[in-house]
Amino acid sequence: MRQKYLNKLTSLAIDFGTQRQAAEVALREVSALTRQLSKAETELTARRKARGFLENTLVSLRAEIKSLEALITNGKKDNQRLRDNACSARDETREMAALSHRYRDELDKFRQGSPGVTVRPATKAKLAVLAERSRQVADKGWTPEHDDSHTNGELAEAAFCYLLAGSSECPLPRAWPWESKFWRPKDRRTNLIKGAALRLAESERVQRESTIACDEAGDMYNRAMELLEDFDLKEDFDLKAR
Repeated sequence: MRQKYLNKLTSLAIDFGTQRQAAEVALREVSALTRQLSKAETELTARRKARGFLENTLVSLRAEIKSLEALITNGKKDNQRLRDNACSARDETREMAALSHRYRDELDKFRQGSPGVTVRPATKAKLAVLAERSRQVADKGWTPEHDDSHTNGELAEAAFCYLLAGSSECPLPRAWPWESKFWRPKDRRTNLIKGAALRLAESERVQRESTIACDEAGDMYNRAMELLEDFDLKEDFDLKAR
């Protein structure tokens, strides 16, 4: 009987050892599975972060694409505007060339019809005034249509202010007809040139409006030209004296 119990105990011990070994193996497998699960969770978290970064990058790229599309659209508009301006400038150049040829033809006819009349050559002062008037029209847009809107003598008042301005330090005159930002005096000669060009613009405007007051405006222009030519003569004399 005793041997029987011993055999049974031995069998139970063997079974316990076998089960213990199986439990240890299962525990090791569970630990391995736990590590794999933790690793998978880490990879999943990293992928989620990468996905969020990619989504943010995609949003930024879409915004940049929209900005580029807007720039391209504005560039096309600017390009078209530049083309239109170039066409306008080309047309104005052709008109000026046509006017130049017409004036040259009229001058030739005048010389042929009046052989006893001598035409005085253009002085440096007159050329400077004509260049300033051309700059006002081409760069500033002060075309004859623009000048025709100043019907209250604004051009004459502005010319008067420039003719009296001695230097760039001259303060804003009370008679200045426009905003202070348009008052840009420089040296004495440049101020005389601007004043004479404005008087020329006023004379042309009055002539277009009516021929009655044209003589008065022309006298003021001639007086401005005399001041400018006297200034140039004095400058030349001073340079020679040095």
